[in-house]
Amino acid sequence: MTLALARLQLAEGDARGAALLLRPWYVHARSRHCHRLAIATGVLLARAWAAMADRRAAQRCLLECLQLGEPGRFVRSFVDEGPELLALLAELRAADGAPAAAIDEGYLAAIVRGGEGSERRLPAADREADAIGNELLSPREMQILALAAQGNQNHDIAEQLFLADSTVKWYWQRIFDKLDVRRRPDAIKRARQNGWIA
Repeated sequence: MTLALARLQLAEGDARGAALLLRPWYVHARSRHCHRLAIATGVLLARAWAAMADRRAAQRCLLECLQLGEPGRFVRSFVDEGPELLALLAELRAADGAPAAAIDEGYLAAIVRGGEGSERRLPAADREADAIGNELLSPREMQILALAAQGNQNHDIAEQLFLADSTVKWYWQRIFDKLDVRRRPDAIKRARQNGWIA
């Protein structure tokens, strides 16, 4: 609930209110070693500070989040915050003294690639799905179906979409439930019959 409220405050231009709300949660999550929550809270806090033109605080917070995320190779947590956070990451990498030098360059490159990939649309996803498909399946589920129809296995899909293998399997279960099928070929066949994928 706190993250949702902070996102709303940021969207309404109340960066100070978002920062005041997020700061105690960020400190608490870090002290409890709740890395996923600390990263999610920290990247929003970095965005808030950047919106208040406190670039130094924003970069420091982003660097702390990168240090927390590097061992687990968290990518989506950063990419999903959009171009503002990726721009802040670029500033951090180019800053004097290169504070990001302590972070593995391969990890930083994966985040940048993930950000570039999130703006690209897959060829099959570019096609307009009919109204039933849009209501029934999420855009991510449509992407997974499209990639599977091209012959990609779960691991390949996970790499291309910057997801964990288990997350792709979770999406498959949702797809099966929504389409009332039990196997991948049946799901792909149903999607093709409805014109949702090529």
